[in-house]
Amino acid sequence: AQAALVRVKPKVPSLRGLKALPLSSDVVRIEGDRLQITLDPAAGGICSIKDTQTGREWKSGALPIAGFRYEVYAQRDFSRYLKQYARDIEKHKHWAVKDLTKPGMNPDVPHQWFLPHVRRILAGKGNKGRRFVVEMDMPTQAVREFGAPARLYLEGGLSHEKEGRIDLALTWFGKSATRWPEALWLMFGFRLPDREGWRMEKLGEWVSAIDEISWGGGSLDGVG
Repeated sequence: AQAALVRVKPKVPSLRGLKALPLSSDVVRIEGDRLQITLDPAAGGICSIKDTQTGREWKSGALPIAGFRYEVYAQRDFSRYLKQYARDIEKHKHWAVKDLTKPGMNPDVPHQWFLPHVRRILAGKGNKGRRFVVEMDMPTQAVREFGAPARLYLEGGLSHEKEGRIDLALTWFGKSATRWPEALWLMFGFRLPDREGWRMEKLGEWVSAIDEISWGGGSLDGVG
């Protein structure tokens, strides 16, 4: 088990052969042989990916592709959840309140979202094609008060761009343990011509994102 943990221990992406790009414009552009990528120089994430061979552009409104967000919940979130989810609360509150909410939370702390701040964007071309790394920090308040990761890296590889494919990896460091309810989100704002176009790997099998039982546990799926 220890050997398996060592194999999956996160590592800072290699920056060998990469050069820092200027962050003065609204977007940072990465030009591949087939794919054109624009990055958000403020909060990280990908603004768009354009396939120059087909003319198709992968994006969807204001939502980023591989955009990281950190969310912390408030006491009122759990009060609302308890009211919507629990039945016969007067009968079951002796266990339901402790099981379904977070007793002891500071009621003055609001529900909050935090965005990362880009330190630098680097890009270059190696033996396996063009790649880029976005280095980001989370706000001090999110790190110290709630336990957000201190530093993040979004790495993109274009070694398979001839197939119209981009490889992405997000790693973070300095994440402390916390009792505060939190969520770490990596958003993918793709515009797809067909909803069936989504496929996710689950337990070694590629499955449709919409092929599930109505009112099932789709929001609990773990993919990777």
